[in-house]
Amino acid sequence: MKKHTTLLVLVLAFAAGGCKHVSPEDAKRAQDSTAIAVEHMNGGRYREALAELLKAEQLNPEDPEIQYALGLTYLYGFKRYQDSRQHLERALEMRPEFSEAENVYGVTLLEEGRYQEAIPHFERAMSNLLYVTPQYAEQNLGWALHKIGRSEEGFAHLQHAVQEAPELCGAYYQLGFGYGELDRLDQSIKWFEAFRQKCDDTALSRFVPRAQLAEVQYRLGMAYLKVGDSERARGSLQDCVTRFGSLPIAQECQKSLAVVP
Repeated sequence: MKKHTTLLVLVLAFAAGGCKHVSPEDAKRAQDSTAIAVEHMNGGRYREALAELLKAEQLNPEDPEIQYALGLTYLYGFKRYQDSRQHLERALEMRPEFSEAENVYGVTLLEEGRYQEAIPHFERAMSNLLYVTPQYAEQNLGWALHKIGRSEEGFAHLQHAVQEAPELCGAYYQLGFGYGELDRLDQSIKWFEAFRQKCDDTALSRFVPRAQLAEVQYRLGMAYLKVGDSERARGSLQDCVTRFGSLPIAQECQKSLAVVP
């Protein structure tokens, strides 16, 4: 499971004008196709979204928002990272201060484990004072720094991101997971519990994959088991089994329950 993001928000500010060589009619048709594509993307229907976006691109090939949406679709729908970057590069050529595209470009590198290469993209996105959601780039920056061994810097960025945006469920998860990787179990428990409080069984939980909700219960249970808190370990693992019995990780939770004193 990827650790850097759990919430995809698509906010595309469509420009009706488009390129000066595009007729108003074609620009409007491209805008309409892109709006339909965004609905498909938000519903997880990426093939349908791609069809609409390719139609929009043909009508208005110089619209950076369409290129950005294509980059998102190839990334999240198909994990075709190079195709995603090609469209994001075009978006950035058309609009150099397009921080949303800069951030997502970094995410494509993050997905491929190219953490060092991703860092400058997140830093550039964050440096734009007009970028309205810098917490996403800061979250990604924090995770990339952790993955190259600069964990304290990374955790500081992740903590700042959740201070600025308490609804940023992915950052709580990454803090819990990252501290756990370093065997700093007290901090891992702290941040997984924060995740559970903010993102599980709340209004935000519908944006979080069920597999991630289950994984947090499993990791909490194992962390509590390692620190000798059998009662809390049993509670987390049992919750995993009861609520997420249809998911593969529930089997691990069931096995771990058997070894809780």
